[in-house]
Amino acid sequence: IMDRHAAESWTGMARITHSFDKYLADWAEEPSVQAAYQALQSSLRENPRRLLVIIDDIDRLQRDEIRTIMQLVKSVGQLTNVLYLLSYDREIIWKALEASPSATTDRPGFAEKIIQHEVELPQPGRQTLLRMFDKEARSVLEPIDGDSLRWHHLSQHGLQRWIRHPRNVMRYSNALKFVGPMLLNEIDPHDLLAMEGLRMFERPVFEWVRTNRDFLLGAGTLISAQSEERTDVGRQFRQTLPEASRESLLTILCDLFPSAARYLSEHQRFGSDRFQAFIVRRGIGNEHGYDAYFSCFPSDFGVPKSALDELEVRSDDLLWLRSLIATYTRKRDPTGASLISELIQELEARIAINPDRMVNSRLLEALLAEGEPIVRLDEPTGLLGFRPSSSWWFLIENILTRLGVERADRNLYAALSGTNSMAVWTTVYVHLGRASGVIPGRDSCVSIVSGEGLVRIGEALLAKIEQSRGGNQLLDLPYYYDLIAAWTHIAGPEAPREWIKDHLDIAQFVAKLSVGLLNYHFGSGNSRWYSLGDNFEKGLLSREELLEAAARHVECLDLDSDQRLRLEAIVLGLRKDASKGGASEDVVVGASGS
Repeated sequence: IMDRHAAESWTGMARITHSFDKYLADWAEEPSVQAAYQALQSSLRENPRRLLVIIDDIDRLQRDEIRTIMQLVKSVGQLTNVLYLLSYDREIIWKALEASPSATTDRPGFAEKIIQHEVELPQPGRQTLLRMFDKEARSVLEPIDGDSLRWHHLSQHGLQRWIRHPRNVMRYSNALKFVGPMLLNEIDPHDLLAMEGLRMFERPVFEWVRTNRDFLLGAGTLISAQSEERTDVGRQFRQTLPEASRESLLTILCDLFPSAARYLSEHQRFGSDRFQAFIVRRGIGNEHGYDAYFSCFPSDFGVPKSALDELEVRSDDLLWLRSLIATYTRKRDPTGASLISELIQELEARIAINPDRMVNSRLLEALLAEGEPIVRLDEPTGLLGFRPSSSWWFLIENILTRLGVERADRNLYAALSGTNSMAVWTTVYVHLGRASGVIPGRDSCVSIVSGEGLVRIGEALLAKIEQSRGGNQLLDLPYYYDLIAAWTHIAGPEAPREWIKDHLDIAQFVAKLSVGLLNYHFGSGNSRWYSLGDNFEKGLLSREELLEAAARHVECLDLDSDQRLRLEAIVLGLRKDASKGGASEDVVVGASGS
């Protein structure tokens, strides 16, 4: 009698024996490898078809994997009507099989026992490869200006060095086919081609471009850096480049980043296109182009190139133009500033490149019709601190100048008639008067409109002023300096002086009146420093009257911090002048917060 554990062990052993017997029987029923080989041979002999087995890219395998593949081929290499076509780099395969292609021994190596015949594939010529790539690239990157100096530089210093094998063509073109549909409408095709070439074939340079945005764009901490600092950065970078390809790489980079060209190259070198063309083509050297490329998506905080390209097509569509201008007046960048100045800069560049298409009465009309929100913007733009209203007027002046005096007279008056904005009318009149020299404030004189055209605009403006004087339209202006200058020039000082004195008891009025009487410049964090200038209109308001009004309202609770500071600057400046006998000094007397 067995105990329970012994019984379980005996049962388990019986089960194992039964399973082993089953597997042994199954194995006995299977044919041997040799029998299977003979059966396959018979089948192949009976079938008249020939089979071609292609094994590609063997040289990409690890050493042990290469040997395994070659041993398998050797094992089944004698099958009837079966041919094996192996594709590989001869040097790599022979090395993996421990044989040298230059061996002189009579004893055959392992590879020679396997390979019956080797064929060297012909190397395509350089021009053939370039034509292959050109066909592939143009299907993605059209149009490309093949006659430009930039294309010549990229072809000579980039493509001809990078494309040496058919594999280069396929990898390069596949990269373009991936990134092209995402960015082609936002980045210049030459720059996209160059950057993908650097990424594929000059990886250390590509990574340096990725990590040196501020240096290349002149932005961030390096925007105000001394030339010596940027020169040192460029010199250190040049030392990292291989001597054989240094000049070629620097030529490409100078074309991509013209604003940094003088620091990248030890020679006096600049980009191959002028500034306006650089702006229009939206290359990698443009802030939005750079960010779009490295994020694979256009930035939301900029004017897309696709909208600007559409603008050239729809430059005579008034409603669309007005919508575009209004959109980018309202839209803000990450700092909170309006994007209208960026749009105006882009328009200036496109007018310089293609004036025949861009300069027309519709664009002028749209700029004036949407001008009031721009005139009201009180924010600096760029290093020079121009207000958007200044950039807006420079663009209008550019358009009028290109139209010529006769067309400017006709088109400007028609465009102004389409808006009731007093801010637009007064701003335009004062700028025209200064340009022609009849209103002080500009050193050089140009004929934008005729004298008769200016008089016609002045008469219409005076009628609007007289009509609006009794209501709040004049008081609602963002500032009064242009109104007073235009009104005084057209009708003399009496009426504007009376209007000013009637409203000196209003704090907001005096604060707006101070704009134009003060000089200012912007500091860090958008802070503003004020100084008292000498911009008083003769016969309008005495310094004593202005001092009394400013001192009365400087502590008014209805004023914001900037308005209060302006009044404080008026008070301190006039009192300082009075202590010095009335001699005005341009001395900083206040600073606003952000």
